[in-house]
Amino acid sequence: DIVFWGYGGGVAAHFVAGFLIDRIGRKRTCAGFYVAAAISIFLLYHVPTLRGQYVWMVMTVFSFGAAMTATHVYASELFPTEIRATGYGWTTNLMGRITEVVTPMAIGLLIPLMSDSIPNAIAVVAVGPILGALLVLRYAPETRGMTLEQVQEALAAPGTRS
Repeated sequence: DIVFWGYGGGVAAHFVAGFLIDRIGRKRTCAGFYVAAAISIFLLYHVPTLRGQYVWMVMTVFSFGAAMTATHVYASELFPTEIRATGYGWTTNLMGRITEVVTPMAIGLLIPLMSDSIPNAIAVVAVGPILGALLVLRYAPETRGMTLEQVQEALAAPGTRS
């Protein structure tokens, strides 16, 4: 039941992310939702009440969904036209799927090291999205309001970074 409501409530994330991408920018939307996702999943596995589990499941799915939407939009803008499909495929479909497979394996390996505690293992891997958000904030350019040509021009110019 919690999973059903989590994913049902999380559907709105794609619409909210699309709205925010155009209002506050790709960089802040992407990074903000990855941080929110890390906090949400941590709380999902640490909250002691059933009501809290419902709330944090919805927030976890919502935050990761919005982060994925922002990531897909962002990745489709950052590569030159001649390699855009390849770059997008590598960043979102290859690297994204690798993390989706490796993360549960890492959690499984961490559980015995964390006193057989799933919540503690989740806490360790929840740092990953925060690190990703920091990388986006530090190295990714802001592309809000720019055409693809302007993005490529800005990326090609030496010493430019938002």
